[in-house]
Amino acid sequence: MGDLLRRAATAAICRYQARLGRSLHPITRIERWIQAKTIVDDYLREVRPLFAPRPRTFQRTVYRPGEFCQFDVWQPRSEVPVGHGQTRRGFVVVACLGYSRAGAGVLIFSKEAPDLLAGIAGCITRLGALPSTLVWDRQAGIHGHAGRPSEAFAAFCGELRVGWRFCEPADP
Repeated sequence: MGDLLRRAATAAICRYQARLGRSLHPITRIERWIQAKTIVDDYLREVRPLFAPRPRTFQRTVYRPGEFCQFDVWQPRSEVPVGHGQTRRGFVVVACLGYSRAGAGVLIFSKEAPDLLAGIAGCITRLGALPSTLVWDRQAGIHGHAGRPSEAFAAFCGELRVGWRFCEPADP
């Protein structure tokens, strides 16, 4: 009985064999394409590291509480209204503590040393604590020459008994 069923099934398949072959032909092409794609992917996986740029390395910096406070000067895009319909170009001295990332800012109207120092004092007052080191980029009015502070900034730091540190040129 099983042999009879098998012969009947084979006969039924024979009637549709040509149609089945035509419908399976694209599947065979896809299987060949997948095999070729796998070969190319494997090759690229091997070769890609040879052409990749060198990985960037980063230094892991650890900050202690009260160690650093970094300052910078930010200039708003538009002028600042100062009253009676008048505006002036302003600057903001911005401070950020290294450990807690707490920040403060003070509006000033020039980049001269007295205004910058007033901005620093205002930021420190708003933060509520005095860090051991003030970090600046090479801002004119704060930085003298060759990594030295200006006289006004050195006197300011001496009065507060804090250290200073200047970032290297082109250091983000």
